[in-house]
Amino acid sequence: VLTKHKDNKQQIAFQEEVKADLQRQGFSVDLGVKNEEGNWLTKDAVGNFHLLKHWYIGRECNLKESNEVYQAMEHLARLHRGMVHVGENMKSPAASKENEEADIVPEENLQEMLGRRIREMRRVYNYIRTKKRKNDVELSLLSQFHSFYEQAMEAKELADEIPCKTIQEKCIAEGKVRHGSYTYHNILFAKDQIATVQFERCQKDMQIYDVYDFLRKLME
Repeated sequence: VLTKHKDNKQQIAFQEEVKADLQRQGFSVDLGVKNEEGNWLTKDAVGNFHLLKHWYIGRECNLKESNEVYQAMEHLARLHRGMVHVGENMKSPAASKENEEADIVPEENLQEMLGRRIREMRRVYNYIRTKKRKNDVELSLLSQFHSFYEQAMEAKELADEIPCKTIQEKCIAEGKVRHGSYTYHNILFAKDQIATVQFERCQKDMQIYDVYDFLRKLME
């Protein structure tokens, strides 16, 4: 399958390193294919970049089937065990310089992310509140805002009590990698296997974020 991709050489080198490592461990992943010039990305006539990837004939995880939800979570546990010390087995003389230098880590920790989201909530609230004419959606948002804002502040306070930054730094130092988008869309049930696809957001980080991503979609 051919997918559109951002022109980020470091990110794509890292994600392909992760997938290659997982494939060697027996996991089914959408491993990329380099073009004739030896590059991962191919630029089309209008300037978009594309990546050719191996794909699987299957269907997305059905969140209405509890058995498939259990299987998806068991699969994630195995995947997380496989995504530790990624790249350590690739630091051989034959490994490319591009892959050796690739190392993707988060730009912010949990406290910083929550603080940013809370500031965004306040900006949106203040903007809508000062509008002279408000539609039904905006009026509904204003009426429910304080309830959600209090929950956000409570989450921030709890995060401040936990040494999130220290935990995150420890996970990164241990080489733990999260998928970055572990939702039912990216879990394919094939004939006799579960394939994991779309690693574009994978990075070294706390792997518990993948559990959150999956459960959030399940609750929606």
